[in-house]
Formats: sequence, structure tokens, C-alpha cells
Amino acid sequence: PTTGYLEDFQIRVLLALDCMGWVIRSIVRGLFGMPSLERPRLQRQQPVRAGFSKYDPAQPLSSGEAKEMEGPLAPPGERCLRGLDVESIVRRAGYPYESHTVETEDGYILQVDRIPRRGRHRVMFLQHGILDTSHAWVSGGAAVGLGFRAFDKGYDVWMGNFRGTGNRLHVRGTKRSETAKYWKFTLDDHGALDMRAMIDTVFIVKSQEHGERDRFSSISDASDWSSGQSEAEDADKPGKIYPTNRHKALSKSKAGSKLPLPSVPPDITLVAHSMGGAGAMIYLANSYLEANPHRISRAVLLSPAGYHTQVPLFCRMTGPIINATLANWIPAFCVPHGTAQAIMAKFVADMLSLPALKDLFSFLIAGVIGGTVSSHPASSPRVAHNSLTSGTSSQVFKQFWANFRSGSFKGFDYGSGLHNKRVWGATSPPDYLKVLESNLDIPLHFVGGSGDTLIASADIKAVHNRLAIRSPHLVSFKNWTGRAHIDFTYGLDTEMADDVFKHGGLVGAARKLRRNGLAKSTKKGGPISIKYHSSSK
Repeated sequence: PTTGYLEDFQIRVLLALDCMGWVIRSIVRGLFGMPSLERPRLQRQQPVRAGFSKYDPAQPLSSGEAKEMEGPLAPPGERCLRGLDVESIVRRAGYPYESHTVETEDGYILQVDRIPRRGRHRVMFLQHGILDTSHAWVSGGAAVGLGFRAFDKGYDVWMGNFRGTGNRLHVRGTKRSETAKYWKFTLDDHGALDMRAMIDTVFIVKSQEHGERDRFSSISDASDWSSGQSEAEDADKPGKIYPTNRHKALSKSKAGSKLPLPSVPPDITLVAHSMGGAGAMIYLANSYLEANPHRISRAVLLSPAGYHTQVPLFCRMTGPIINATLANWIPAFCVPHGTAQAIMAKFVADMLSLPALKDLFSFLIAGVIGGTVSSHPASSPRVAHNSLTSGTSSQVFKQFWANFRSGSFKGFDYGSGLHNKRVWGATSPPDYLKVLESNLDIPLHFVGGSGDTLIASADIKAVHNRLAIRSPHLVSFKNWTGRAHIDFTYGLDTEMADDVFKHGGLVGAARKLRRNGLAKSTKKGGPISIKYHSSSK
């Protein structure tokens, strides 16, 4: 997809030698009166235009597509990373693709990728982890990617992207992404706002596609909830392209019980990895606290973050320093868009093209997240480049570190009782595990790996054990021997995928509760009365 500086230098040296040879041959041919040779020229690549996402370099452009390519050249970063976006990967694998743009309640604009099966009742919603994107579910191709596997199993596949990834847009303008204000969000915002907006979008779109548009017409303008029903008959054709749909987040009142329940609600299985797993638990807990339906039938949490008592030595050594310095000096851990991403992409290409540097990189990564140095998934160019388009807020790091220090899984502590009172409605943030203990109403399958050094399998097991005290029939746990952190996404094998689908079909006694469309409000100990309000506005 891109070349490094070393490869660029080699190409230019070869071109220079070729030109020198042409000059010498031309002089010799001129001395003997022979016709001159045509000067060698470097064939230019077809340019990538901003806003044009349908271009497939393997196919010739039609006249209509050529017109679409009119406009300014895309930024350098986009040209270097061309072909690595989810749409290109999905289309080249021969699957249908659809993109939805979702606006959260606090104005962040997120992209939700979809491999659509419009007529299917079963939905699998995939949520990535930290410093990652929906790219994780398709990068390995049809043989490895969970997104493709789920589609082949008959699921309508949706893949969410947290704020801080992709184009990093906000309703107040794209320039906001370059300011500290954009990055003023916490892990709580990922769960309470991002996942709420994305899953409500899935719920509404699926309900509309099943012929219940009129019942949901009051939630938003029809244009906001366009589901493309006119293309339903072509939904599963390989390579089918659908227009980007724009959606707004439901207000809290409409996200609650006032939202009409479809006669046959979509059966949504949530599969989340790493920070996505933490976001999923926060989403569920916040739904219980707000007495809003969470619309999830079951969840599979792959190496979920949130509760940490064990972390890698590297994190133990650098965590206090970062928490006290960098996390206070810079708003985010990310690579800026444009030229910076282009430069980094070339350095990454150089590093991965040299065996010694590639092994060193794999060794360092394996020390943090686990895995085998000789064949580490992170050493793949696609995986490395994917990290260039993702980022996270410094406040997210501070929240993880605070939870590690306290040995708990709580909301962000703003330091003062007054500030906490404004955000949480209480002088201290909620304990999410305590909320889940009292209110859990769907099956949760926890998955860990003994080779995962970033999120210890023992910590995941501890969360499972705590929830199993009150809900033993709803929680399960699987420990995979030797599996590391990103083996659950980029290195997913058939055995692990089958385990996901096995638990993706659990229904259990809690299904009746989901059909009511109401979160449980009574259980031993009662609900915790805490309200969450975003602090990033």
C-alpha cells in the first residue's frame, strides 16, 4: 500500500542509472547516425481524489467514475494509506459494503461500517479496542476476519468505531479534531455515548428495514434514518456499494422506554475486544442506571479491559511517569492527520522491510501485549498502518491507570466532589461491576488468553467470578492457552471463531426480559441511583 524511504531511494537510484544509460546510448547512437531513443519516463499512478471512496486500482475507471474523481488531490496521509481502509478490504474480498455516519449526543461524528444482510434478523455488532479501528475485524481477509466469518454464518454485520479514530470529526467543525477540546473525553464517553449512538442506529435501521418505518418516523427526520430499502433486493450481491447514511443520536428521552418497540426486535450479539469490552460493560451499566433499554441480546467480551490488577512490567515502569507528565501536557496519544501520517507510514514500511528491525519491533510489542515474536500479528503492515489512523485521549489513559491503582472498575474521577456531582450526580464515580452485579439480564461470555500480558486472564476470570455470584446462569468464561491480546482479532483462528458463534447464539431465560425493551429496575440490593452527563461539551 505504501513504500518506505529506503525503497523510494532505491527506486530513484535505479531511475538515475537508467537515465544515465539512456544518455550514453543516445550519444553513441548519435555518433553513428542512428535514430535517437525515446527517453524513459516514470509512469505515474492514478491519483486518489478526496471524497472518492469507490476507486479500485485493480479495475479500470468508467467515464462516470472518472468524473467523480474530479477535485483536489487527497492529503498525503490518505494517499499513503490508500487501500487499507475497511471499504477497500471488504469490496476486494467480494462482500457487500455499507457505511453509516453516526452523530453522538455530544456532537462527535462516528463511522459505522456494515457488511449488510438486510433481510436477516440476527445482527452481530463488533467493537474494536484501544488504538484500533473496525479494520481489526476484516484485516485478515475472508479466511481470518471475524466480520467476514460472521457474514458467512448469516449475520448482518456492523462494525463500530470509537471517537478518536478515522477522520476525527465533530459537528463544530473538522478543525476541532486538532484541538484539545476534541480529545476531552473519557472511557465513560466511549461506552455511554459512542456505543449508545451506534447500537441505537443499528436498532432503528433494522426496524425500518423490517417494514416498521412509520412507527419510528417521530424519532428523527426521514433523511437522517435513510435505510436504503430500495436496494434491499441487491443487499447480498458481492461488491455492492450503498450510499453513506447519516444518523443522529437519540436523545435520552427517546433512547428510553418512550421509543416504540418493534414487533420483532433485532437479535443483536455484541462482540467487543479490549477497550471495546470495557465500553460494552459501561454501556450496559449506564443503561441500567438510566433505566434505558440496551437492545443487546448477549455479549461476547474478548480480552475485555476495565479491571486490572496485573499489567506488563513496561506499563508499571512508564505508567507513573506518563500519568504525571505526558498525560497532563498533551491531550491525546495519536499521529496527526496529513503529512505526519504519511511520514510515519513510510518509516513503518522501512522498519517492517528490514528483518532485524522487524524482529526488534515484534519483540517490543510482544513484551507489552504478548505473542510470538517470530510471527506476531502486529508486524503485519496492515496492522501497523491501522494504528496510524487511531488515537485515544489522555484522559482514557488516566482512567485506566487510576483503576489499576485502585484495583477497581469505576468511572472517571474528576478530583473534586463538585465536579463529580455535576457529571455523575454523586460525589464519586460509579463502580461498574457493582452496577452489573445488581442488574445483569443478558448472557456475558468472557474470553481470555494465557499468553495475554496486557490484560491478564486472571483479571478477566475475577470479573466473571464476581458476576457469577448473583447470575451464574448468565456468565461464562473461556481461557485460551497461549493466545495473546490481538490474537482475538488479527490472529483469530477457526476454533476461537467457533467459540464466539457458539456463545453468540445463547438466548437463555433472560431473552424474555429483552423483549420487554426495559432494563431491570428491581433486584436484590436495588439499582444504584447515578446519572451520567458528558463532560466533553
